[in-house]
Amino acid sequence: MPRSIERTVEIAAKLNVLQKSMPSRVWNDLQSRILYADYLSPIFFEIDTAAHFWQMGYDIEWSEPAGKPNSRIPEFTLISRDTGRVEVECKSKRADAGRKILRPSFYKLVDDLATPLSAEGYTGKVQIVVPDRMPTKDTWKKQVINAIGKLLCSSIIRSQLDDGTEITIDLHRLSGIVIPAKKVFMEAQATKHPYSYLAIFAKEYGKSLTNPLVFELKSQSDDHFLMDVFDDLKDANRQFTGENAAIICCFVPEVDSFAGLQQESALFRMTASFFERHARPYVFAVSYTSDPIRTQTYIDISKSSPAIRLDNPFYDDENFGPRIRVF
Repeated sequence: MPRSIERTVEIAAKLNVLQKSMPSRVWNDLQSRILYADYLSPIFFEIDTAAHFWQMGYDIEWSEPAGKPNSRIPEFTLISRDTGRVEVECKSKRADAGRKILRPSFYKLVDDLATPLSAEGYTGKVQIVVPDRMPTKDTWKKQVINAIGKLLCSSIIRSQLDDGTEITIDLHRLSGIVIPAKKVFMEAQATKHPYSYLAIFAKEYGKSLTNPLVFELKSQSDDHFLMDVFDDLKDANRQFTGENAAIICCFVPEVDSFAGLQQESALFRMTASFFERHARPYVFAVSYTSDPIRTQTYIDISKSSPAIRLDNPFYDDENFGPRIRVF
């Protein structure tokens, strides 16, 4: 099976199972969301989460679309003979949520900068530092391009735009210099700021790169990804009925492993703050999962996702029962 259609087949198989428990209103609403949404990850995460609990032996009771304006409901409810009813709300984050720099905008800027520089035989590095959020207007992009052009015509290596954007170049015109790709990547990463974005533009020559151009873009202001997740947890907290135990399942992209984040990490402290200040007594945990890791053998293809569950120390188990197993 081509890898390009694996995800499609996977979702189709899960829907084939889950549809049997879906009321027609839920099914029609799901179809409409899949057809018209510009970002499908939140929808697919709901399906993945429901399928995960179904495989664990739970029956799935889907919450029907609310008839009243501004009415809030959880995604679905788990039903088990042993554990009773547990409500589940799913939240999914974009990779650029809370970021000062949106990667699609960064890559478009790199394309506009790299093509003419490469055509003129330049190699080296361009660093751009914005004071806050990266502007996305074409006027700002043209100012960056013009500023680099002026720097190349002078002996100055640094310039500043009217909005405070700082541009530093280390560019040289060379004739077809070939550098091992591994060396280019290692040197670029060695000087990279922890929260900046990197792009490398070059022609490939076997395992080497010809006239590589390295672009780094960062903001002087901190990203607020975790604050964005925190807001989602508070929002999910308001969607439960309050009649049953509840769990919030959150998808956080691009995490290879949650090892070491169980305590004294930024994620742990943010979640602990949510439990202490906002979580209702029926919310027993928040689980975080990330992109699946694919494993292929001669026999089959399997996927498993990095995950972590953080329990609410203020959960009222006397009134809402014991915590259920999640993974």
